[in-house]
Parts: sequence; C-alpha cells; structure tokens
Amino acid sequence: MKDHSIKAYFINALTILVLLLSASSLVLADKEKHENKGKNEFVTPDGFDKLVLYMGNGKFDPGFSEPRPGVFCEGLFCDGTFFQKDIMGRTDAEILELRETAKTHFYDFFGIDVDDPAMVGRISFDLFMVNPDFQYRVHALSGEQVPSEGWIIRDGGYSLTITDPAGIALGGESTGLHAAQGAGGFFGNYNILTTDKHGNANGELIIHYASETPTVPLANGDFYFKCAMFNDEWGEGIGMGIMNFIPRDDGLVRGNVRNVLTFAPASTVEDFPISPAFDEKP
Repeated sequence: MKDHSIKAYFINALTILVLLLSASSLVLADKEKHENKGKNEFVTPDGFDKLVLYMGNGKFDPGFSEPRPGVFCEGLFCDGTFFQKDIMGRTDAEILELRETAKTHFYDFFGIDVDDPAMVGRISFDLFMVNPDFQYRVHALSGEQVPSEGWIIRDGGYSLTITDPAGIALGGESTGLHAAQGAGGFFGNYNILTTDKHGNANGELIIHYASETPTVPLANGDFYFKCAMFNDEWGEGIGMGIMNFIPRDDGLVRGNVRNVLTFAPASTVEDFPISPAFDEKP
C-alpha cells in the first residue's frame, strides 16, 4: 500500500511538472509571437545582395516650421547643419570637405560649376536635411525583420536646384540633356536608426547617395529621382523613386513617397525559371 502511494505521488508530481513545462512553453511562444508582431523578414530577390524599401508618409508644414528644437525648416527641407553635426557627428572641416566633394560631383555629372558667377540666380546649392515630420522610414530590408512602424531615416547632404525659369543645358556626364526649372540633384547620406525587437535603438546604418542624372519635377508636383548608392558592406547600388504630396484641410501636407534601393544596381540573374510558364493558368 505504501509502495502504491509513493508511485502515485511520483506520477502526480511528474504530471504537474509536464503541465508546468507545457504552460511555460506556451507563454514563451506567445511572448515571442508578441515581440515579433508586425515584423516581416524580407527575402532578398535572386540576383541581388540587398533590397531596401523606403516610404515617407508623415504630415508636415509646407511653410516655415521648427519640428525639433533648433531644426528650422521650409517645407520638406531644413537647414542641414543639425544633420551633419548632431546626427553624423562631423566637424566643420569634414562638412567643408563634403561640400567640396559635392561640388566636384555636380560638375562631373551635370557640368555645373556652382562657384561660377554666371550661375548666380540660375541655381541654388544648399546644405539640407529632410524634415523629420516627413517620417521617412525603412519599411523593408531583405534579410532583416523591420517592425511595422519602420526604422527612422535621417537624410541630409548637399542639393543642387535649377532656379532659372528657362532651365539649363547640362554638361559633363549629362551632356545633351536639358534640366528644367526645379530639377537638380542630391549628394549626401541616409543615416538609418535601427532598433531591436523591443523597439530600442541599437545601431546606425549609413548609405551614401549621389544623383548621377537630374531629378525630374512634374507640373502636378510629383518628383522623380534616381541616385547611385554605396554602403560599406553591400557595395554599390541604385535607388529610384517618386515623391508625391497630398494637401490636407488643416494646412499640412501628407507625404506619399516611395523609394526602392537595390545592391547591386542591376540583377545578375542570367536565366529565369521556365516554370510556371508565362501563359500558364492555375
């Protein structure tokens, strides 16, 4: 009788232990599911090393604003000093060096010497940062789980804008092209603030960009752009996108921007799958 009681005791204890372990596993699984909610690991397409999707969907003041203390903006663009010093951590000397590098780039690709007196009143050359209220964010990065709210993109550098109503005939690598008023180019960095699974900032991803063809503004306010990209780990890439802005009744403007980056700039795939066939029906 005593042996039977001991055996029953151990069976009951073992049953309770199994139940506790099962409950613990369910709790951990639910916790992991909750932590990964809204996150998607994006698969890298064949022929590329990385693919990144940016979107800008924030509401911002189209006039003058101060979205962050000491950050002064006019519409989409702000004074770029904050980005260079506080975000990128550059010194005055490093900013000056970047300025000269940007000038050289625009001369090489557009044939425009920003210091040429003949260009006064025909172009503008500015240090800029994209308005934080624009909410420019990474929403997909191949091989990574990006949360549904995305990763913040801090974007800044030097811009070249054609202000001449008649436009400008370009030279350099763009010889033969005519850039209309409002067209131009950008030379700078994306500084992407990455986060861990708890939403805490855990790193910065830096991508350099440079316009090698002029941006294309349309009469309806849409804006097309293409830039060469470079990342220390992924190498050379390309980014192509469109900006669109939606006026709101409260006087603000809603960003509606898409930008797709790939590394390398073009696919290396030579032969695509033959199945399913193009004309096949499910």
